[in-house]
Amino acid sequence: MGLLSRLLKKKQQAADITTPIGSKRDRMIPLYSVLVAVAIGLPLWWKQTEVYRANLPSEQMIAWDSNPPPIQIPFNFMIEWDDGLEPSSDLVLDWDTKIENRINSALMKDANNDRLRTKLPVSLKFNLQRSTGKNFDTLKPNNYLVSMKNHEKGQNSDKHPLLHVTDTRKWIAYTTKKKSSETLEIFEKSVLNYLVTEQGKLRQSVVTKDTQGSSKDLHAINYSPKYSLVFSLMNEDPESQITTWDIEGALKQYMYPLLNKLSIMSDFKVQSQILRYTALPIPPIASNNGTYITSDMLPNFINSAEWNMASIEPVAPTIHFLLYIPKTTSRPLVIKDSNLVSSKTNGFMISQWGGIHISNPPSDKQVYKFGTKELQPTMEVFVSQLRELLGIQEVSITKGQHKNVKVDELSPSNGVTDLELDSLMCRWLIQNIRLAASTLGSLDRMIISLTNMVVHDSIKDLVSDALNRLDQTVHVLSTGELSNAFTNSAFASGLAEKAFFDPDMVGMLYFPDEHKYAIYLPFFLPATMPVLSIIGFRLRQWKKNRGTKKDRSNPSPLKKPGNPAKPHDE
Repeated sequence: MGLLSRLLKKKQQAADITTPIGSKRDRMIPLYSVLVAVAIGLPLWWKQTEVYRANLPSEQMIAWDSNPPPIQIPFNFMIEWDDGLEPSSDLVLDWDTKIENRINSALMKDANNDRLRTKLPVSLKFNLQRSTGKNFDTLKPNNYLVSMKNHEKGQNSDKHPLLHVTDTRKWIAYTTKKKSSETLEIFEKSVLNYLVTEQGKLRQSVVTKDTQGSSKDLHAINYSPKYSLVFSLMNEDPESQITTWDIEGALKQYMYPLLNKLSIMSDFKVQSQILRYTALPIPPIASNNGTYITSDMLPNFINSAEWNMASIEPVAPTIHFLLYIPKTTSRPLVIKDSNLVSSKTNGFMISQWGGIHISNPPSDKQVYKFGTKELQPTMEVFVSQLRELLGIQEVSITKGQHKNVKVDELSPSNGVTDLELDSLMCRWLIQNIRLAASTLGSLDRMIISLTNMVVHDSIKDLVSDALNRLDQTVHVLSTGELSNAFTNSAFASGLAEKAFFDPDMVGMLYFPDEHKYAIYLPFFLPATMPVLSIIGFRLRQWKKNRGTKKDRSNPSPLKKPGNPAKPHDE
């Protein structure tokens, strides 16, 4: 037994001597494994998950959004004189300079009074020059010709006012050599009132979000390079009466002239359809003479659940025009206001959607066809509604009625005057500039906030092109080319929105960091848990071995040999 005990004791001592060496080596293996995995895996993972972000011109994007350059739109007037009316060259130059300075000073004062309310400083500039004798049959937008005509003796001034503003870009002033100063004074006041009013409309189109716009601005649809117009004939009860219409002839006669005038700014795609069994979702109220619906019932007039109002142009904004034919037992169906006064047009408009006209054809015919003549009242309502939906507003030349000024405020052949067309082009131009600038600013802020968003070179190209178009807009405006400036502004707005709504950009808006954690967790958790477990185990072993070493290096002190203690004598 003694020999066996001594052998076991020596074996244990040998094990105690080799344990620290083996323990240190075992502790380093997990550490080396983690270091190797981090040194190789982390750069590889970082490279594989690296997000490419093209360098965007951030400073220019923010500058256009927060501090855009002032926009000044020129209005050019040219005066031509009949023979015998033209004063001396020095006098004409003096008049031109004085009128131009007075009008521009008034415009600048008006713009400065309202500049703090707008994020885009907008003003108009009046230019007056002498005609060069060119052919002015076709005048560009914002270019006007003032013809000074000889007012013959004995001519009735009521039939020929001193100033006649036509529905084109030509103004006619009837005067004599003695009354030329009076005529120019009336011309100056009319132009000043017109430009101040237009300048106010432009400011209204770029007011800040916390400022309420006018009711007309709320009705209008935002500018688009393409619109889809859908004309629908809706027959509530085709069993009692079948209705058809000559929509092609009516559109050609009443609607296409207006669309042709507007085609310099937008394209219009026209569609037509006939819908049957279109019952109203609201029951009309019976009266002694037919039925009626009140103005507070109109918001529920459209039966979206059952009426097929889809358009084949999903990208372009769609404007609907409905000719509604009620069933024979409900005719005549009229619209009344809150005071039960019947509507003059028997139609109404839905903001940014379209217009409706209710027609009550004779009920004694089994089949009724709306010809071009029968559709005239309906098309007049539709033209008026389209004008308001697009934001076409009447121009203001004089404050109130002035016997010496005549203004053709509506063109019966086209549905829009040239002055109204120029006004609409200016407002759409300003809206395009503001939309492009705000979109670029929002894009820059979004990219900064989402650090993992991919920004391809295509986005950079779109942004650069949009900024170039904005710069070109300002430059072209300074030369007086309103049409070219409008084209550049439309391109700038479209490019900015295309960059912002790029599929790669939009996808990242709905991919927050929590989603990334959910994706990476199933990959890293199974691999890291065993490593962490081994590291924890080795740390515990290291602490245990460290305590053992301390015990060996600091043994308990032994008692020194000496005389044994003597017993205490009691």
